[in-house]
Amino acid sequence: MLISKGNNTKNEILRFFAINGNSPIGDIAKNCNVSLPTATKFVDELISDELVADFGKQHYEGGRKPSLFGLHSEAAYFVGIHIKSHSLAIGIMAFDGELVYYQQNISFKLNDNQESLDNLCTIINNVLIDSKIKTSKIKAYCLSIPGRVDTSKGISYNYFYNPAISLQDYLEKRFNTKVFIDNDSRVMCYGEYIKGEDVNNYNEVLFINISWGVGMGMIINGSPYYGANGLAGEFGHVTFFENEIFCRCGKKGCIETEASGSAMHRLLLAKHNAGARSILSPKIEDGETITTKDLVQAANDGDMLMIEIIEEIGSKLGKGVAGLINIFNPQLVILGGAVAESGYYLLMSVESAIRKYSLSLVNQQTQVKLSTLGEKGGVIGACFIARDKVLGVRQ
Repeated sequence: MLISKGNNTKNEILRFFAINGNSPIGDIAKNCNVSLPTATKFVDELISDELVADFGKQHYEGGRKPSLFGLHSEAAYFVGIHIKSHSLAIGIMAFDGELVYYQQNISFKLNDNQESLDNLCTIINNVLIDSKIKTSKIKAYCLSIPGRVDTSKGISYNYFYNPAISLQDYLEKRFNTKVFIDNDSRVMCYGEYIKGEDVNNYNEVLFINISWGVGMGMIINGSPYYGANGLAGEFGHVTFFENEIFCRCGKKGCIETEASGSAMHRLLLAKHNAGARSILSPKIEDGETITTKDLVQAANDGDMLMIEIIEEIGSKLGKGVAGLINIFNPQLVILGGAVAESGYYLLMSVESAIRKYSLSLVNQQTQVKLSTLGEKGGVIGACFIARDKVLGVRQ
């Protein structure tokens, strides 16, 4: 579904603006393979349709100041919803790619039942009311959700699965517009690729999402990689360790069992029971819930036990990432998710393991960086996936 229902060249022009931003007529004609008069004619029509705006003569790298044209910010809006186990974040993006509304840490418990799904829809509707943006202007939603997602069918297998109706179809009926469903790690990866610091020059990117579990998103040849039906990226469930630890997926020895937030939690409890002390020890003794955020915050507050644990799981994670580097030969690996908030404690141990276990000829061409968007990356990625799928960009 494209926003412009007319000439295909108009859609090409909209896609060009979506990727390249504001541009002069000459660049539009060249990249869309049309003459200057034809480009001018179609841009004028898109301005009349209020899809494109004339920004006047502005500074441009090409020399003298030409008139620049680009997407009309108020022509359409796109909603991104990034779901975590105990909260969610929602953002609304204008047509030109600017986030005009953002709310994070919204209280929400992700359960696989109708009550949780109804609560999700209520929260989204309340946010839209608070944003004061007309629902008629919203052209698409994208739901970023943990677990296995078949994007071709709009199905989430881990949450809200109903054989009678896909989650995508259900939400489209609730919101009366287009809805896309995608895996949270891939969405975060896309957000980093589009808006992350110093990422635009890379077309081969791996994003490792280290939270309570481990996920992965991939950008290959400048586009998100989905696999045959959207299930690509299950890095956390690669059988990698010779252990007897059951993973959430039901298998033993997955990456996730020894290189994740849940592994950090298990190691902390084991070391505490063996006599080690942490600033989290009082919480353990009082039987309080300890989250991934608590574990990372303890390390960032200088807790030596948690620093050692993060370095230990980082080394194990890095060994797995080294294998990915040997296979994919990426230009960039981004470490994101809640555990990556520990910063250089994680980064240094991962980099050390990559140097040790991957081929030098390959890893010399690979940069390893921490996420620059953090949790906001999930919302940004979801908004851009919604817009770019509507426009047919990069997908």
